[in-house]
Amino acid sequence: MDNEMETVLNPYHVKVKVCCASCQHKEVLKDGSRCCNKTKQTVEATDVCQQWQMSDGLKKVGLQTGAVVRLVGTQEIIIN
Repeated sequence: MDNEMETVLNPYHVKVKVCCASCQHKEVLKDGSRCCNKTKQTVEATDVCQQWQMSDGLKKVGLQTGAVVRLVGTQEIIIN
């Protein structure tokens, strides 16, 4: 049995696992459970279905538009 998840590349060549955790349609509820907005079912992070779509946030990973600003005694990371 093959336990490896399928991966795809985002537009910036970063590998993304195809599963509910990376899907645009997932919603994380207040209790920490996940719900699929397409199927209206409770899902686990490792579940996957035919309606999987990469989340907008993961599409931007690797874009490199953020900046690191060094302040006196503090480090602030700004992600645009």
